[in-house]
Amino acid sequence: MTEKQKEYVIQYWVGLMDGDGSVQVNHWRKKGLQYRLVIKLRNDCEKRNISLLEKIQKTIGGGVKKERSQKNVIWVENHKKKICEIISHFQKYPPLTSRLFFQLQFLKECMKKQDINWYLQNRNKKYEKFPKPPTLLLKSKNGYERYKGWISGFIEAKGCFTCRNGSSKFKSFSISQKGEPVLLQQISQFFGSENKARKGVNKKQKNLLCGWPYGQEGIPLPGVVALPCVWPYGKGYQEGIPLPSNNLFVEDKYHQQDFYILEIYNKDVLQNVISHCTLYPFYGEKNKSFLLFSKNL
Repeated sequence: MTEKQKEYVIQYWVGLMDGDGSVQVNHWRKKGLQYRLVIKLRNDCEKRNISLLEKIQKTIGGGVKKERSQKNVIWVENHKKKICEIISHFQKYPPLTSRLFFQLQFLKECMKKQDINWYLQNRNKKYEKFPKPPTLLLKSKNGYERYKGWISGFIEAKGCFTCRNGSSKFKSFSISQKGEPVLLQQISQFFGSENKARKGVNKKQKNLLCGWPYGQEGIPLPGVVALPCVWPYGKGYQEGIPLPSNNLFVEDKYHQQDFYILEIYNKDVLQNVISHCTLYPFYGEKNKSFLLFSKNL
């Protein structure tokens, strides 16, 4: 692999991390801290996502494994020394989503302090503990050249190419993200679109009332699954017996943010999207839907 190809994989990895990855800090029995970098993707039947994560493994490090259910494939690194080496790539290619930015700052602070009490006091405040990240312009002089691979990696995680059947053969490209309307607007402008990101509805939360999956008469709501530690009552919920306070769900600022979606229909703009994704190709499952999409535009 050439240095240019390696740099592209690193940019692509940052885009994937911004979209589907996470920087995690956990504790072991409140005695010590554990660190993890994780990307979770669908285990597609053609093994494209496994191939993608294995390419990241060879270029950056980490390991690749399947979940026990075989539904997802995971790239993960949990050795502190190796994590420090891997996150050094963020110095050249900083995260563009505030979610990943704050997770990264929190991990660095925990590594610096090595204080379990500080971690326990601040783990639910990571999205408000640090200064807001600077807005990086994708189309600035140094922006796009440094992030051409990032855009493809982010689309791999959050983009959707839609081809509808019928006489119209309607096509569209969309990309969604929680709490990032400015970033989606920059992506729109980069591709030459005038469309604005709009607030969408997160289908997973549409009918989720405080995480409680039942209606007023105790009838389960369709398609709603209870979240652990969201409903503050135990099995004797009819008697209203609360769980211990340390089991109560605390919603942080990130999970309170609105869900935004950018949709593009204009044929000329879609051609710009296709041109970019052809020059800077997908390494995972997204390439399959992209090839179908671009076939007869």
